[in-house]
Amino acid sequence: MSADPGLLARRLASFRTWQRTADAADEPGPAGRRDPFASRSRSLELAERLASTLDGELIATSDGAFVRCEGRAAPLPVDRRRLATLPGQPHETAPLLCLDTETTGLGTATGTYVFLVGLGWWEADRFRQIQLLLPDQSEERAFLAALAAQVPRNAWLVTYNGRGFDWPLLVTRYRMDRSAVPSHAGHLDLLPLVRRLFRHRIGDARLRTVETSLLGVRRVADVEGPEIPGRYLSFLRDGSADLLADVVRHNAQDVRSLAVLLAHLAERYGDRRRWPEAPPGDLAGLARAFRREERLTDALDCLDAALGGAEA
Repeated sequence: MSADPGLLARRLASFRTWQRTADAADEPGPAGRRDPFASRSRSLELAERLASTLDGELIATSDGAFVRCEGRAAPLPVDRRRLATLPGQPHETAPLLCLDTETTGLGTATGTYVFLVGLGWWEADRFRQIQLLLPDQSEERAFLAALAAQVPRNAWLVTYNGRGFDWPLLVTRYRMDRSAVPSHAGHLDLLPLVRRLFRHRIGDARLRTVETSLLGVRRVADVEGPEIPGRYLSFLRDGSADLLADVVRHNAQDVRSLAVLLAHLAERYGDRRRWPEAPPGDLAGLARAFRREERLTDALDCLDAALGGAEA
């Protein structure tokens, strides 16, 4: 069959129009000359604004640039021996790395980016925190490499709903970048334990609810979670980092609350002498958690303490 000359001409015209449009996107200068450094310059400008606004450090590598913010280390002791007696907890000698992310959406598909990772760990009885920020999506490789360097192979991740969201999304980003996913020894997601122990007396299992109901933490002027993706996208569009300062504070508190929650669990439930002081519903939930691990003697001891407390 011979080709239709008119159809061929129309397709060639459409291709030339598309090509001119693509070239214009790559050649924004008034003279129409190609500028291969324009995107890189824009990313560095955004990184500089982030670092300046957040009092962070701009770190440039051969893979790209990212921003690192470090908070002041604070005393936050956790009795690891007592914590290790509770269900699902790692050995008392295993390093713990608290992790929380802020993202451009609520899904874990390929179109969702992680733009902020907060990390926290213990050095003796002091809790140290850092945050890594992605200034632009084109800098993701450097951002992911920096995160991987912060995850010890023998550490346990500590998250809140991290098994269902934070870590799967990070795995997706590493795979999209064709980079190795950071190895770690285990993953302690505190959300299931909170649900088992406290769902009978708290309205929901959100971290903020846990803070107010169990930990005595009161946030002031905190940014709401659904606002966070829009603030980052506004930063990418307008270049103003001011709205991200609240997001960084929000993330830092999330990470700190993970540490405080671990300390609370160790103090109130890792010390069996304090079981009679706990609400019977808490102990019933703890007994269920012991039973899931087939620690039946511990589960029965827990129920005995719950019944003693109820009778008192």
